[in-house]
Amino acid sequence: MIGSAQSKEIFDYLKAGPILLDLGCVYALVSLPTSKGKLDLDYLKSRLPGKTYGSMVSDFALFLKESDLAENIKTSLLDSQNPNRLEGSFIRLPWKQSEALNTFTKNGTHQGLIVPEPIRSFCQNMESHFLEDKLNHRGFSRLICTSANISGAPSGSITSLDRVRIFGKEREVSLLVRFKLEANEERGSFPIFSIDKEGYTIERKGPKFLQFENQLMSLGLSEVVQ
Repeated sequence: MIGSAQSKEIFDYLKAGPILLDLGCVYALVSLPTSKGKLDLDYLKSRLPGKTYGSMVSDFALFLKESDLAENIKTSLLDSQNPNRLEGSFIRLPWKQSEALNTFTKNGTHQGLIVPEPIRSFCQNMESHFLEDKLNHRGFSRLICTSANISGAPSGSITSLDRVRIFGKEREVSLLVRFKLEANEERGSFPIFSIDKEGYTIERKGPKFLQFENQLMSLGLSEVVQ
């Protein structure tokens, strides 16, 4: 458990630049949702053109509320019997165009990573610090995340501690935050599902992919084959 003093210290690192997070099946770079944060990630990843960043979702209900997803689908996804639905997956949703989010949207959509505890509490703490500092967030406070690797690298996402330490040293990222997470034998980038009024589209497979797909189908959503 990260204490308040340590939490503030981590946030001070984030104000200076991106940090590394151990998300269990993969390592990620995260930054504050500011123009500087986005530019720092672009530099660290040697970002390819046309790419956008997702956010880390600490409040699933708020994430859905902010989206342009149809209300009946929002209601289905907010199943009180299963509040942990879809944790560990990226969900891409229709999104309102706004100055605050233009940097982090793609073709009128935005994707969020639904994170479990204790990562959820960590993100909430960082969001609270961000709001307290009254930074130029324009109503958006979620951390921005991306895989910790050079964009388009043949070696793919980083899933080992040795590799992420080398990456951090080479790219001069000085802080790696690790969590006590449930053991997960599957490694790799999180699956991505795009959801709209037509159903869901599979953008990327990954750990627990079939479990998440079954959850979506149990809600009455059908795959849209493109």
